[in-house]
Amino acid sequence: MVDSLRLARRGLPGLRRYGLDALSEVLELPRRTCHRALEDVERTLAVVHEVYYMLTSGRPRTLWELGR
Repeated sequence: MVDSLRLARRGLPGLRRYGLDALSEVLELPRRTCHRALEDVERTLAVVHEVYYMLTSGRPRTLWELGR
């Protein structure tokens, strides 16, 4: 299980909001057209992917290592 909020706070400290819309805007992800569960899952995955890449600078590391 991945705590996307914890990961986002670590990778993007100092934001006023950490909701999916706010994170998507900061990471310049495409805007969603409507609020649907599948689209939210896809956007959450995109946020986690972007923040993971930012935290690891492209070097593979486990999420457990990032949580320390």
